[in-house]
Amino acid sequence: MPTLLPLLLHLWVPVGLAVLILGIIACLLALSLKERLTRSPLEIVFDASNLAQRFWRRVQAKDKDGNSLPITGREYRVGIVNRTNRTVRNVRVSVETLGQMPVDPRDVGFLKDQKDSRDIAPGYTELVPIWWVWPLQPGDAWGPTASAFHGPVRGIARGDDAKAVEKIFDYLPEQEPVLVERRALRRRKEAPTKIGAVRRLQ
Repeated sequence: MPTLLPLLLHLWVPVGLAVLILGIIACLLALSLKERLTRSPLEIVFDASNLAQRFWRRVQAKDKDGNSLPITGREYRVGIVNRTNRTVRNVRVSVETLGQMPVDPRDVGFLKDQKDSRDIAPGYTELVPIWWVWPLQPGDAWGPTASAFHGPVRGIARGDDAKAVEKIFDYLPEQEPVLVERRALRRRKEAPTKIGAVRRLQ
């Protein structure tokens, strides 16, 4: 037995080091799994600077058969971003309004193909129209009344094995853009630009 003692002492360092490394790897895997279970790989983004008119632009109204109508308005979109290194399958987006005249949640189609669901590759952003603004009609609400009736607006994105994520916008029809992220509302310093428009969900 005494002859084995030097050998055991010699092995203690590499064995202890291996156990330490395995422990660190196990902790990292546990933290990664916890993050995947508690944090959604998806993010809803809206760029108020509207570079390249990606997040709102003028569009032609269409009837239920897809025929163009002689009415133009503005279509507002959000981006659904996959922040992970894995593809998120069957991503869907729903929109609802939470004001005094609420609209129940409904799925909306992606801008690219108008389909209600699609896969989003790692690092990619897919645009989804969520709001439309048309010229005022007699009897339409305006200003603070319209904001109270139709806002706020909530968008929700979810996918297979992906926790749902949401973003809430205040509806301010006297400004452009008319949708303002709720957390950004207090930071907004520029003077509002009055525009002749009112919102309707298509």
